[in-house]
Order: sequence, then structure tokens, then C-alpha cells
Amino acid sequence: MKREKLEMWGASAPDVADEARQVRAMRTELLTSLPCANILYMLFWIPAILWTSANAELLAVYARQGAEPGEVIRTVNLFLIVLWPCIALTGPANAGISRIIREWLRNRSCHLISTFFRGLRENWKASLLLSSITGALPLIFWSCYCSLAQWNGRVAEAVYVFLLIQLLLWLLVTQLAYPMMVRFELPLRGLIRNSFLLTLMKFPSSLMTFVLAWIVPIGIAVASAYAPSGQPMMLLVLVLYYLMAGGCVAQYLFSHQCERLSRRYLMPKSDS
Repeated sequence: MKREKLEMWGASAPDVADEARQVRAMRTELLTSLPCANILYMLFWIPAILWTSANAELLAVYARQGAEPGEVIRTVNLFLIVLWPCIALTGPANAGISRIIREWLRNRSCHLISTFFRGLRENWKASLLLSSITGALPLIFWSCYCSLAQWNGRVAEAVYVFLLIQLLLWLLVTQLAYPMMVRFELPLRGLIRNSFLLTLMKFPSSLMTFVLAWIVPIGIAVASAYAPSGQPMMLLVLVLYYLMAGGCVAQYLFSHQCERLSRRYLMPKSDS
């Protein structure tokens, strides 16, 4: 009976078995390729990570020594100015890893390096612009924070909340924009518009995906706050996580959400 049902739908038992073996082989390849793809992706984050670590250590020294506010402000200003191009550098890498993950989601084998740089090469302009905007936001928010320090407390707090909401919304939009730019041929305006509309239409889902992507560092930060003595071990766990899989896991979640929403809202059923 099972064989008859399969043949009614135009498939035979051997065809289904071959397809199942192909899916299992693809999953095995994904698990073995994940660390390599992740390292390739995280290489573009090294400048931002090193620069942030150095300045975090410097600010910790200032806090222990009680440095003057002016010195702290100058250090933060320099940190954010240099961080801007460091974050901008990661945009093309987001496009490259999104191209690899697109192939994985379609159960296709791919050569990691050539597929990565193909996605980077084909989408570097749009991805660089998006990441440049993302890199500028911390500097803009810090400038607003310094300017609003002289305002009335409640007014300043309301503006702070508004700015944080805008930052969160932009991050949710970009988590769809990078997978979408390797999925469709869209002008930058259409790319941002579609990503924005999909984010608003499925805001709870987008927010949940964002939280899941950051659940490991959030959990480690919370654990470190409650158990300061274990901070070195937790930092080691965080480093190993992002060295082996962290970047790819986050981008996989974003790409999976983009694929699901695109099939539902942006593509005809016959093409999905």
C-alpha cells in the first residue's frame, strides 16, 4: 500500500530512499562544514572584536582609577569612530555567509570559499551600505546621549527609549536584508522596504529569532553577573562558541526565517 501511494504521486520507493539518503548526506556535510564556514565568516569580525576588547579593557582601567569624565568621553568617541569602519567591513561577509546558507537550505552541496566570495562579490555594494549604517548607529546614539544629558530627565528618557526602539527595529530589518539580497535581485530601496514590511508583519517571530541568535551570549552575560568567579570559564565558552559555530548559527536562523517569510509572502506558490 505504501508503494502504491508513492506511485500515485509520481514517486517510487527507491526515489524516496535516494532522496532521504541525499538529505542525510547533506546534513552530515553541513555539520562538518559549519566550523570552516564560521571561521571564514568570523575573520571579518576580528578588527571589531580586537578593537572592542582593547577599549573595554581601557575603560575598565579608567573605572578602577577614577579617570576624569572628559578623558572617558574622548576615549569612547575615538572607540566609536574607529568601530564604524570595523562594523562596515562585516557587511559583505554577511552576504557571503548568507549565500552559503542559502545553498544549505536548498540541500545543495557547495564549495565554501568560492560560494562565500561569490555572494560577497555580487552583493558588496548593498551589504557595505547596510553595515555602514549599522556601524554609524552607535556613534549617533552616543552623540545623542551626550547631547540629551542636559535635558529634563523624563524627556531624555523618552528620547532614549525611542532611539533604542529604532536601533532594535533596524537590527531586525537587517537580519532579513542580508539573506534577501542573495535570494532576490532587488534594488537597495526595495530590499529595505521588503525587509521592513516583513519585519513588521511578523514582528514577534522576528524578535524571537533575534533573541535565539543571541541566546548564548545573553545567557553567559546573565550567568557572569550572578557568578563573577566563573567569568574566565564563561568567557572561554563564549570564545569557543563563536570560533566554532556562533556566527553561522545566527545567520542560519536569519536565513531560515527569510526563506520561510519569502515563500509565504513574496513568491507565488508555483515558484516556491
